Order: sequence, then C-alpha cells, then structure tokens
Amino acid sequence: MKKNRKEKNQRALQAERVNDYSAALGYIEIAAYTSLIFVVVLIFDTSLKAQFTLPKLLWLQTLLPAIALVWTIRAWRKFIKPMPPSILWTLLALTIWWIISTCFALHIPTALHGMTGRYNGLWTHLTWAAIFVFVATGGKARKRIELFIAIIATALLPAAIYAIYQYFNMDPSWPERRVPSTIGHPVLLAAVLGLALPILTMTANRTSCGATRPVVKITSGIWTEQQ
Repeated sequence: MKKNRKEKNQRALQAERVNDYSAALGYIEIAAYTSLIFVVVLIFDTSLKAQFTLPKLLWLQTLLPAIALVWTIRAWRKFIKPMPPSILWTLLALTIWWIISTCFALHIPTALHGMTGRYNGLWTHLTWAAIFVFVATGGKARKRIELFIAIIATALLPAAIYAIYQYFNMDPSWPERRVPSTIGHPVLLAAVLGLALPILTMTANRTSCGATRPVVKITSGIWTEQQ
C-alpha cells in the first residue's frame, strides 16, 4: 500500500516537473516570437538603401536560431504536435520544387539570395518555411492562438498609426499618398492589413482573454479607417 502511494507521488511529481518544464519553454517560445514579430513589422533604417528589407532580414535571421533551438528542445521532449499529413506533404513538395528550380536558375547567387533590395531568394523562402513548421507544430490550444493574434495586433497597431501619420503628410520623408508605413511598400502594407483584419474582427468578440480584446478591437478600427 505504501509502495503504491509512493509510486503515485513520484509519478505526480514527475508530471508536475514536466508541466513546469513545458510551461517554461512555452514562455521562452512566446518571448522569441514576440520579438520576431515586432522587429519584422516595425524595424527599418533610413540610412540604408534597402532601408526596410535588410534590417528586417537581419533580425529575422538573428532570432530564428533561438526559435529553432526552443523547437528542437520541445521536439526532443515530445511537446510538439504533428502537422496534418496533407499540409506536411504539400510543404515538402513546395520546398523540393524551390530547390530544384534554384538548381536550374540562370544566376545561382541571385536565386539563392534574391534580387538586391528584395532578397527573396531560396534562403528567405526556406526561412519562412521553417517558421511555418515551428508555429504549426507548436500546439493548437485556444489561449495560445489568441495570444499570437494579440501579439500580431499589438505589433501592427503602431504600423497602422504611422501609416495614418504618413497619409496626412506629417512625415516629410514620404510625400506620396500611397504610404508604406514600417512595412516598406504600400501594396505589402495593404496586404498585411487586409489579411489580418478579418481575423482580428472575428476574434474581437470571441476571445476569452479580456486583456487582448481591447487591443484587437482598437487595431481593427484603425485598420478599417485605412481600407
């Protein structure tokens, strides 16, 4: 009897340690993703010729190893969730196609690194594919998804406000009415806001986290004014 109780207590203690370890990794992961989202959305440097792309790629490639390390630890501890086979095989086929098409490019360095100013070559594509895998296998808990949406909304809120600031000609460095904000291009800015707006609007009234609801609603309202 005492032996059974001791074994149960040991299992409970071990489960508690595993949960604490998983929670700690989760906090580190969220911190890394928060940093990544904020710097990719907001960072730019007017002293550079490619004032938007280069700073964003620099921080993206700086923070990616930290995210990869956390994901590797989570995978080793079996804390990740497998992707649906259809999505996994589609991503694998797309990645293979990128690699094959790069091998037949007329100019391999450009295919690998991308055009100057855009840098949308194979390395950048593989980086985004890796981030997709990290996020997609991180879990589907509702609170986690709502937290990611809140982080994205909070990061894009300053970008939306700065776009309004530019639109009314209060920024002498950008005299045109088609403003890029911190994203770097008017079309890309519209794409980011347009893709995220429906998600934020739907989430605003459904989120279970009271702290995220005002941020989501305010951001949705500002974006609606810009559309």
